[in-house]
Amino acid sequence: MGKTCNRIVLAAPPSRGYPAPKAGIRAGITKTMKSALQWHQAGHLRLAEQLYQQVLQANPDHPLALYSLGLLARQMGQNHTAVALISKEIANNHEVPHFYDTLGTALAALGKLQEAVDAYQKAVSIKPRYAEAYSNMGTVLYSQGRYKAAVKKCKRAISLKPDDIKAYNTMALAMQAQGQYAEAIRNFRQVIRLKPNFAAAYSNLGNVLREQGHYEQAIANYKNAIKLDPNYAKAYNNLANILRERGACEEAIANYEQAIRLDAGFAEAYGNLGGVLREKGRFKEAIAACRRATQLKPDYVEAYGHLGISLYEQGCYDEAMENFERAIQLKPDCADSYSNLGGVLVKQNQLEEAISACRRAIRLKPDFAEAYNNLGIALFNKGLYAEAIENFDQAIEVKPDYVGAYMNRAFTFLLKGDFKRGWKDYCWRRKAESEKTVYPHRYQVPLWDGSPFAGSRLLVHYEQGAGDNIQCVRYLPLVKSHGGTVIFETPKSLSGLLREFDGIDELVEASCEGKPPSVEFDFYIPLMDLPRVFGTALETIPADVPYLYADTAKVRYWQKRLAEPGFKVGIVWAGSARHKNDYNRSCPLKHFAPLADIPGVQLYGLQKGPPAAQVEQVADKMSVVNLGEEFEDFTDTAAVIENMDLIISVDTSVLHLVGAMAKPAWALIPFVPDWRWLLDRRDNPWYPTARLFRQKRRGDWQGVLTRAAAELRALVALSNFTHLE
Repeated sequence: MGKTCNRIVLAAPPSRGYPAPKAGIRAGITKTMKSALQWHQAGHLRLAEQLYQQVLQANPDHPLALYSLGLLARQMGQNHTAVALISKEIANNHEVPHFYDTLGTALAALGKLQEAVDAYQKAVSIKPRYAEAYSNMGTVLYSQGRYKAAVKKCKRAISLKPDDIKAYNTMALAMQAQGQYAEAIRNFRQVIRLKPNFAAAYSNLGNVLREQGHYEQAIANYKNAIKLDPNYAKAYNNLANILRERGACEEAIANYEQAIRLDAGFAEAYGNLGGVLREKGRFKEAIAACRRATQLKPDYVEAYGHLGISLYEQGCYDEAMENFERAIQLKPDCADSYSNLGGVLVKQNQLEEAISACRRAIRLKPDFAEAYNNLGIALFNKGLYAEAIENFDQAIEVKPDYVGAYMNRAFTFLLKGDFKRGWKDYCWRRKAESEKTVYPHRYQVPLWDGSPFAGSRLLVHYEQGAGDNIQCVRYLPLVKSHGGTVIFETPKSLSGLLREFDGIDELVEASCEGKPPSVEFDFYIPLMDLPRVFGTALETIPADVPYLYADTAKVRYWQKRLAEPGFKVGIVWAGSARHKNDYNRSCPLKHFAPLADIPGVQLYGLQKGPPAAQVEQVADKMSVVNLGEEFEDFTDTAAVIENMDLIISVDTSVLHLVGAMAKPAWALIPFVPDWRWLLDRRDNPWYPTARLFRQKRRGDWQGVLTRAAAELRALVALSNFTHLE
């Protein structure tokens, strides 16, 4: 946006009513004043300031010295001084229009916009054909959001001065703000015709073209602005915005970073950079950028939003909530902030508050698909599944390509046992960007539809977590029955377990570098699509177990390692922290203490990763021998499972493996479970040897483990009695 004008006016105003100094003094003042004006005009502001002060020492009411010193103060950014000096001169001489014009400029710089408008209005009342004052007034009216009034004043300025570049520019901005895009474009182009090297006009024109969807033209104008002014930080920021919208995120990041290099105090560039880094999953960098943005601009609502989301994704829920609440304080009618707050409140188990926040977002923005989705999630977590589906439906109605809402509805259908509708919605995980999170590659060959493929080669590829793959490899023999060659791409951790698996002709390890498999194939299908392809219903789940087996040599090795007597219980208390539902499904090891108190029971941890450190933390309260840190892959896990009397596990890949091996498993299931554990039953049709111990209320692991301990005590007693017989 153009700045208000600060043109140096050298003409002396009339001096009515001033006492005339003596002739000698007057001659000295005149000479000093002339020198001051010359130095001022030449840009030597400090020297000019000293000379003006000398004049005022001799004549404190000298009109030109007061005005010129006020103008100089304005140029040096000393706006309070400028207002004081010019106001003093106006008090002495209130009929000089450019006094009011300069006063308006200083007031505008201080943020006193209405006072600035009043000053400009006074200027044009004295001089009705004062184009510059009309133009400056239009700029301030634009800053006030009074767009129609701004256009009116700019048109008046142009009628008096047809080549007023600033008036055309401000008028174009005001028209853009009112959605009058064609008129805005026409006026920006007029600015460029009048001043072809005006970089800001190209950037402003690019902004309007972007809003109109003319992306290539917008990009060309931003690049023209940068070519004219390589140090124009705002143009780099604007170019980055459109590149980000078009999916060129890396290029956008480079341009945001260039804008910041050029202007280290550019809050919007930091905020936008934080936003795109968040979208790319670079959350730590996003947090740093957004924190800087809010330091530079403490009322920057959007930056608090990006910061909150990035903290949320890092599991920093308290901090995320603080930032969403700060955004709401700054902008109480911001629907996005309420919706985001609702999302983090779910993670904090504050479900009533989450529901309230999401409903507030919807009241503010009735077509807000994301808020309906978040409301559905909150209701889902309360166990209100029918209401959750209603809100997912509403989200999809508002936004028919909303992958997240389809996926949440899919999980709800599947959890309720409505597999037909669930599998259909579940296909949305392969849409757009979401596909990259479940599987990184895309193929040009046809997706297999379940038809016979004798003589052809079919790639079935892994996806998502190890537990998902263990659950669904059961379908590979059914795939093989349709003929042809079955190639299965597997994560390395499962490779040894699947080496002799029935139904796999060729086993391919997934590349550690993220490369697609280097095999030829005619069709492909994601592993988790197979239940849909085979029309799986509750009654037709292929549950012939075991279908996975431990390596005999490793079983013997662990049999020797675990030769001591006792009832051997393998336990797993946590899944991967990367799993979005891990906060809900994992259970602190301390809650397993009632199991350790049962005589004759020895607990063996099958736990890997950071949660294994909990063994040391509870060592003075319970005895657990953790074996999991010795496991290289799932063949080691399977061999230990084979040597256990019972496995008790939260919802992890180990639980799936125990079920696939048809070994006794007690599953510790949260109040709102993953879909495959269904609702209101102690058994599971996917894994017939599993028994389910469910939370009766959200977060109550103590109650679950107390019940499990009671049943384990009875089981051990029965086992001892059987051995006695």
